[in-house]
Amino acid sequence: MIRLRDYLSATALAATVILILAASAFAQGTHGPSGPMTFEQFKAAQIEQMHHMMARVDQRLARADLTDEQRQRLMQTKTRLDRLQSLSPDQLNQMLRSRFDKIDTAHTGTITPEQIRAFRQQERRNGDDFWPAQQ
Repeated sequence: MIRLRDYLSATALAATVILILAASAFAQGTHGPSGPMTFEQFKAAQIEQMHHMMARVDQRLARADLTDEQRQRLMQTKTRLDRLQSLSPDQLNQMLRSRFDKIDTAHTGTITPEQIRAFRQQERRNGDDFWPAQQ
């Protein structure tokens, strides 16, 4: 049984990672889906992006020209991604479902690019735009 504190911590972690992944996709020139996504599509995309992001962070950490601040931010990101990767499939599914449901404001069972953009904008207004400027 998941304790409430662990669930809330995991939910905050999921929010952080989703923002990381969305920022990563934006930085790569992919601005998200072109049409509505089901939960399963959303979950698959988030897991794929998580793996891509982990490789990208490791690649950046290998650079010799990082400032201490850049290295510290990357290590924080790596720690968050490692924690997310260590979750059980059920915990990960539960977190992603929670985020999906928050994005799906129309309660249609799908999320649109517009809903994703609105969610990200709201997160930024709340000070939850985690991903730092490009290192």
